Amino acid sequence: MNLHRLSATAWKYILLFCLLYYSCQLSAYAGEEEPGGIIKGKVITMDNKPAAGVTIQLRGTKKATLSEEDGSFTLGNLHSGTYEMEISLVGFTTIRQTVVVEKNSTVAVHIELKASSGQLEEVIVTNGANRFAKKETGDIARLPLKNLENPQVYNIVPKELMQEQIVSDYNSAFKNIPGAGVPVVYNQGRSQLLSRGFSTANLVRNGVGGFVYNNIDPANLERIEVIKGPSATLF
Repeated sequence: MNLHRLSATAWKYILLFCLLYYSCQLSAYAGEEEPGGIIKGKVITMDNKPAAGVTIQLRGTKKATLSEEDGSFTLGNLHSGTYEMEISLVGFTTIRQTVVVEKNSTVAVHIELKASSGQLEEVIVTNGANRFAKKETGDIARLPLKNLENPQVYNIVPKELMQEQIVSDYNSAFKNIPGAGVPVVYNQGRSQLLSRGFSTANLVRNGVGGFVYNNIDPANLERIEVIKGPSATLF
């Protein structure tokens, strides 16, 4: 009975010894694992300025990072081997560079971005332009001047705008003139116009004065040109 008990106790010690032995072996094996490599670098532009926000990715892996404000970046905990780096930024040509990483070492890289040939040099926005803004006139200044060369302050209501608005009377067409209005409409159909504090009736046809008790039919109008400012007083 005593021998049997000693034998059981011995087996317990032997089993404990084996467990400790294998634990030490595993710890030693883990300590001999290969340290991770590191890739450090800096990204600059063609004018030697740091490039921030550049995407640096190792193709075929999940390793990726963005460059800092000074253009620097770091990719760590890498296994030994050959990697292909892909460096990309909007407006610049994507760069691919091969890097060899070894155990317990740091690889330094220097990357210079080049502007993409497909980069837009100029953007012209035309959407939202007023297609009825036809302000070229030879009548306001009595000279064939362009709009930017004309010193007069004036507005023009072209026939296309009146057709777009389905204008059926002269008073409705005149409402397209900023700062002007129609204060009075007489029972004969004619109206009185008000602009810049001055009031006048429709007494002019093609520059010729005449007292006519009728309104103007927009169907007979090619365009309405309204002069403002001191020049309007002279006219």
